[in-house]
Amino acid sequence: SLAKQEYPDLSTYEDSEIFWKLNKAYHAGFVFRSKYYNVVGDLLEKYTERFYQDFFTSAPMKDRPSD
Repeated sequence: SLAKQEYPDLSTYEDSEIFWKLNKAYHAGFVFRSKYYNVVGDLLEKYTERFYQDFFTSAPMKDRPSD
């Protein structure tokens, strides 16, 4: 997700199923890993609103793609 902070603090997202955290300016994200599909679904549900409140922002589309 595009983030409102230059380097979002993901340290409070600590579940053991968080396998990888994105480290990119003005972006926030992570990847879950679990043997159980329902665990990933539960974590997505648990974090969606919190993630939106903590980080989410938007920007108008540019005329050309960028990195």
